[in-house]
Amino acid sequence: MVKKMVFSWVVLGNLAFGALFQFDMGVGLWNQQIDGDISVNGVQNYFNDSTKEGDGNTKTGNFGLQRETNVYLYFKLVHPIPIVPNLKLQYTRYDTTGNSGYLAGGSKVFGVVEIPVGLTDVKSDLQIDSYDLTLFYQLNPLVLSLEVGAGVDFWSGKVRIDGKDNNGQRRVIDRKFYIPLPYLYGGIETMKFFGFSAVGTAKYAKWGDSYHWDLDGGIKYTFNLPGFGTGAVKGGYRIKDIKWVKGNDSSHIKFSGPYAEISLSF
Repeated sequence: MVKKMVFSWVVLGNLAFGALFQFDMGVGLWNQQIDGDISVNGVQNYFNDSTKEGDGNTKTGNFGLQRETNVYLYFKLVHPIPIVPNLKLQYTRYDTTGNSGYLAGGSKVFGVVEIPVGLTDVKSDLQIDSYDLTLFYQLNPLVLSLEVGAGVDFWSGKVRIDGKDNNGQRRVIDRKFYIPLPYLYGGIETMKFFGFSAVGTAKYAKWGDSYHWDLDGGIKYTFNLPGFGTGAVKGGYRIKDIKWVKGNDSSHIKFSGPYAEISLSF
């Protein structure tokens, strides 16, 4: 009798837990085009502009970083507990390499990775691991699902530059950098029509001349998975734009491009 009661409580508890809490998890691929530049005291290096390599100006150069496709994944928890915010954790990989004929000396990447002298025959490698935490509240009007909140995107990055100086000697710059990117957050999903809905998110912050914004929008198709919950596939376009300014030192980097994603909700 006791065993039957315990078993019943466990089953009812699991059913209640599943009814009250919603878990989403997903994985996607994002085709990232990199743009932007770093600048200090008139010296400017572009991330992806080959016209700056041979323009005859020794104060402008180019990393030559290429468009790459990288992975992202996320976990999301939605619950009905008053006051306590919902939670989303996302990991995004940024990984790009490039070659260029010239990189100007005297500039820094995010004020940390210094390029002391001009370099030729340059090979560059930029790697960033993004750990993004969003706390939000969910609102559900009749035809929309809305999310509002705030969060922080923490970047752990590494830059490696290999090139020749004026004496023909190879120089290697290999440095790490860390950047916290706080933001305000908003998300929207429309009512589903035959399983299809429009979705979008926005993240924004500005402090002084520095800013950070992240926009994505797409179309989502949701379908039932008997015994599991619901599955979804989504495709869209995302832009992440960051500018860091301190005195005469600035770094501006933008990633943009299409993405595709699959997810599970239970």
